[in-house]
Amino acid sequence: MALVTDQTSVSLRDLEDRVCSLLPRLCPAELADMARIVGTLLRAFQPERIYVFGSRARHALSP
Repeated sequence: MALVTDQTSVSLRDLEDRVCSLLPRLCPAELADMARIVGTLLRAFQPERIYVFGSRARHALSP
């Protein structure tokens, strides 16, 4: 799953909304952490895409 953006100055709320739409099973604390991390990556590296992988990205959580 890729988070794609063409902006480097995106608000934290916009990032949370984007992450929530792509990773709907994250709890609020995880959502805030992921948005903060993505924001940091965008400002530092201006990537075209940020790939998220693993069981949470696949919606295949195990107990």
